[in-house]
Amino acid sequence: MTETKKSKVGEYDVTAMHKHTIGATNTSGVTTNPVWNDRMKSDEALRLKMLLSGANLLSQETSASGVATRLGNIWNENSFVYPVLQPIKKCKSSRDGSNALSLSPWKSSRGAIVIQVQNVLNALFDDCIGEVVIPLSSLVNDENRSLDGHIVRGWAYLQAVGANYDELEIIDDVSTDGSQMEDIIGVNYEEVSRGDISSDFLDNERTDNLPIGDDIDSEVGGATGNGSRSHDGATEDNFSHEEDRQSHDMSTDSRAAIYISCSLTLPRATDQVSDVEKEASIVVAQEMIQTASMSKENIGMIGSSINTINTVRGMGGNAQWLQNTLGNLLDFVESFRNLFTWACPQKSMLVFSALSMVWIVLCIIPTRFIILSAGLYEFVGKHIMTAFSVDSSEDGNESDDDEENEENSIDNQPSIPILTHFYNLVAAVPNDEDLRRAYFWEARRMGGVERDDLAQSKRISRLKSLWRARWYGELYLKVSANAAGTGWEWRNIFTILQGHRLVWWVSSHDFDRGNKPLGQILFAGHAGLAGLSPLDLRQMQKNEFSRAISVFGRGEIEQQKIILLASSEEEKEWIERLITEVTLDPKID
Repeated sequence: MTETKKSKVGEYDVTAMHKHTIGATNTSGVTTNPVWNDRMKSDEALRLKMLLSGANLLSQETSASGVATRLGNIWNENSFVYPVLQPIKKCKSSRDGSNALSLSPWKSSRGAIVIQVQNVLNALFDDCIGEVVIPLSSLVNDENRSLDGHIVRGWAYLQAVGANYDELEIIDDVSTDGSQMEDIIGVNYEEVSRGDISSDFLDNERTDNLPIGDDIDSEVGGATGNGSRSHDGATEDNFSHEEDRQSHDMSTDSRAAIYISCSLTLPRATDQVSDVEKEASIVVAQEMIQTASMSKENIGMIGSSINTINTVRGMGGNAQWLQNTLGNLLDFVESFRNLFTWACPQKSMLVFSALSMVWIVLCIIPTRFIILSAGLYEFVGKHIMTAFSVDSSEDGNESDDDEENEENSIDNQPSIPILTHFYNLVAAVPNDEDLRRAYFWEARRMGGVERDDLAQSKRISRLKSLWRARWYGELYLKVSANAAGTGWEWRNIFTILQGHRLVWWVSSHDFDRGNKPLGQILFAGHAGLAGLSPLDLRQMQKNEFSRAISVFGRGEIEQQKIILLASSEEEKEWIERLITEVTLDPKID
């Protein structure tokens, strides 16, 4: 059952929203073959037994099924007995069309018997090792009658909590009349008459109790059946027969399995319901409603403490959900805004074209005609077509298929095509974060270019205003490649010709940061331009001869000569002409 359907059923049946605990067993210790000898009924089961002690409903002594009192007493000692409410449904009254409640067939019950195995080291918390789910509808045949005179028993694999019981596997495929139940829960069982069960339990040669930790998720309420029994005992002969028959399968499979035995006894259709059973049905319904309310309010110190801890731990999830919701809303608003900022040119063109068409239509056609057309469309499309449609529920009663159709209609509400297209259009437009990620590297490169342009403009202003440089730019300086001076290489430098000196740095960034120059030559005394030596001509390439500049002058320590390489011949001629003007200046002497 989906959450939507479950909440809808819970509007008129409170018990459908909660589980009802039947009982539990004590731990069997650390073993691979556990045997449970003690069973403990739940508080809810004890309260029901106390409330129904006069009617003796749970022992089947005065029930309409006519089961022997002796057999009922045996089942009370060796099994859990619990009443189950018959399903109900909401339907329309044939008189006034109002909603009313009516009984549903037992085959439509969505309740189940859940047998869970808990971790003994973590008993106070919900630490379930595995479970076996037995749907109540599988204990009833297609004629809405229980498998009277028979019980369902056998080995069943433990499945993960919440697993689909349609996928449970069986240990030994036994072809019986109840193959439908075997296919659903994966249980190997054989049909045994009540007389055989009675004799088996009366022998009492072995009282190995099976693990019972049953929860019935009763999703419907109304009249009660005679009882749902989940047996936890078997005789030694019965167990030996099962172990011999399934020893091969159990030895070849290491998965955990438990031996279960259960049945559902319903009142016979021919029997008349007594006043005692009617009163007992009311008592059971009231007790289940009270238990469901107490479970919803988490009454109890341990339950409240655990709920408080879970609430504190869940605050982070709630805060994250709120943050995600606000983020999705803001993304939608940004995408809608970007429709008009040409973030996506194709969709922006579509929006502006549609707005232009609407503007033209509003200018040509009067607004009252447009409103009238919209109203007529709603009237013709909804009311007139509905009036001519065939009403399938004229008798006022709903079948079982109507509930499934109603559930499907709730879960699959028809969407409005215009709104769907609009949401898809907005979702296809990138928001600000999408644009930032898409243009991250472009923006980063653009930022680097802008920073370089800003630094260059500051550098030029500084060179012209403060340094009054005659020339500045990047050149290549011939330097030794090693300490021995056997090799050489061209090094990129930033050079400035200022007044009567030539200064150079490693790069323009060193100049911007105010670092010390790499070297300088002062054009004083014997200084100027020189030609290339035969050694220089032999070391350089031919295409570098026309761009090489040889400059000598007073260095930081002694007379120094350097060889520079310009990027072009025009740049070389311009630098040589400036150096010549500086050296011919009479102020040098």
